[in-house]
Amino acid sequence: MHYIYNLNLIEMIKNNHKEDLDSEFLFSMSNIQKKLYNTAKYILINESDVSDAISNTIMRAYENYHKLRSKDKFNSWIMKIMINESYKILKNNKKNNLFVSQYDLVSNHYEDNYIDLISAINSLEFKFKSVIVLFYYDDMDINTISYVLNLPKGTVKSRLYRAKKKLKEIMELD
Repeated sequence: MHYIYNLNLIEMIKNNHKEDLDSEFLFSMSNIQKKLYNTAKYILINESDVSDAISNTIMRAYENYHKLRSKDKFNSWIMKIMINESYKILKNNKKNNLFVSQYDLVSNHYEDNYIDLISAINSLEFKFKSVIVLFYYDDMDINTISYVLNLPKGTVKSRLYRAKKKLKEIMELD
């Protein structure tokens, strides 16, 4: 899998620091690494950008892990860092297309519908794309999305509702 390469980065961090890397941090990273990769892949097109975003995320998370007050919020905390790192890369690269079709994840039977759905998602404004991806692809609840995107819960709910409504309209046109 693509996200495994970051385990080497974690090893580099461990080797470059005199104190032992917290096993809790390593365990938490191993549990969320696939989710980080998938979200970064939806936001960024280029595989090297995804790699950069995840690497920067791991470094920032490790450097600031001691500041995290509640370790049970690790997943949403690191996801927020990853999304911010991805946005920085997008801004630097001035890319507009946030999603990439992942044909290998879908069987041939569903490929056409999947392609249509990805195209429909790509046609949405960024503020709607982000809530759709976080809610449906990353299985985040409204509270977590609110925290990650730094938006009120009501705004997240209305964007999700409006995004679904727009997707339905787009899909019915096809």
